[in-house]
Amino acid sequence: MTFAVTFLPTDASPPPAVFDSEIRSAIEAASGTIGAAGAVHPAQGPAFVLDGDQIRLDRLSPSICRAAFEAARRTNSLVITDGRVAPYLMMKGSTGKLVDDEVKLAVTPNVVLDAAALCADLRPRLRHWISDIARDQRDGILDAQEQPIEPPPGPGSETRIKGDPSGVAARCEQAIGKELAQLRWRLQRTVVTTSARWGVVWRADAATTEPGVLFRETCWGRGAGISISTRPLEMFDPKASVSPLPAQ
Repeated sequence: MTFAVTFLPTDASPPPAVFDSEIRSAIEAASGTIGAAGAVHPAQGPAFVLDGDQIRLDRLSPSICRAAFEAARRTNSLVITDGRVAPYLMMKGSTGKLVDDEVKLAVTPNVVLDAAALCADLRPRLRHWISDIARDQRDGILDAQEQPIEPPPGPGSETRIKGDPSGVAARCEQAIGKELAQLRWRLQRTVVTTSARWGVVWRADAATTEPGVLFRETCWGRGAGISISTRPLEMFDPKASVSPLPAQ
């Protein structure tokens, strides 16, 4: 069970290559050598992993908070975490505003005075994260490895249907349609299927505001409601990529 502390660049942050280098340098200065696969073993406190622009951890410690504080301050980045929606964090001495070309966010970060204050903010977030993971596993949303339990992104051999008396497809189309309108994304094509494992599943390809970038929206019934999964068609791992839905 790993909890991610993520560094978000601002308009005052260095270019990507320098950004990553500065994060590594700050982590090494505060916690020691970064080993294989980003593993860091501080002289005191639990180990953690530096994964690109994220610190992944099981437990918090003063050494981790010092490393995160210094990395964020040095790169003028904002800090966000896994779990429930919570304020963005900006370290005292940092500057800059969040840059997001897809969605214009009104972000007012909380200013963190020092590493101890950062730990005080992150501890309840970590507790909530652990509690939420356990609940989702009990409810069948996540498996034992914390991976989502959800239909595959592609319809495969599932039976295609035109009408859906259960109403799942209609609820999915309405809910996702509202989200896409807010993002200014365009719905391209949809496929509705049914199977013994998942029941009715509504899938759609959505075109983003960036030419050629498509996302797969997958929606299915869960109890009296619906669940939604969103992912890009093209992944860094080619084996994880999926083909566009066929034209109807």
